[in-house]
Amino acid sequence: MVVLAAGASTRMGTSKQLLPVQGESLLHRAASTAVKASVGEVWVVLGSEAEKHLPEILDLPVNTIIHHEWQRGMGSSIKAALAHVAPRSYDAIVFMVCDQPHVTSNHLANLIDALNQQPSISVVASAYGDSVGVPAVFRSSRFAELAQLSDEAGAKRVIEARPESTLKITFERGLCDLDTREDYQRFLHSRMVKRD
Repeated sequence: MVVLAAGASTRMGTSKQLLPVQGESLLHRAASTAVKASVGEVWVVLGSEAEKHLPEILDLPVNTIIHHEWQRGMGSSIKAALAHVAPRSYDAIVFMVCDQPHVTSNHLANLIDALNQQPSISVVASAYGDSVGVPAVFRSSRFAELAQLSDEAGAKRVIEARPESTLKITFERGLCDLDTREDYQRFLHSRMVKRD
């Protein structure tokens, strides 16, 4: 299953989830990408301005989690998602965000395939630049660590905690992360976004 954290908009000055990318909002694009990956249920964590964002994904077969304490940080959103889906006993969860516009359904499927092919690996993460992060897939054996993240921490902390059981898949386009208006303008002026 996939959990999509819609994120906050504080640095953008507007709702970045609603910014248009080739005819659809960033939020719809990310949720649609997760659905097309055909990796099970998709859960979307909505926080800031959830009432504005929910209509964006009503046409998609996704479940939603309204996280009222989103301002506490990404770790709080991860923990809210885990608490909500825990009764369903998933074997693994993919975490992704909506402001990486180059994420494709193929990349999500590749992360899960890599995890399935290597039983000794408990995390498969995306590597870009000198960093590693989401999208990333975690086996259930790592859920407890995710649930213990501090509110402001992201999944990267768990990804890096046990390098011997973490596989990194190169995804250089993951460097494109739309946090500011300048990021968005640079993205719009870059080459066309690839869809799969």
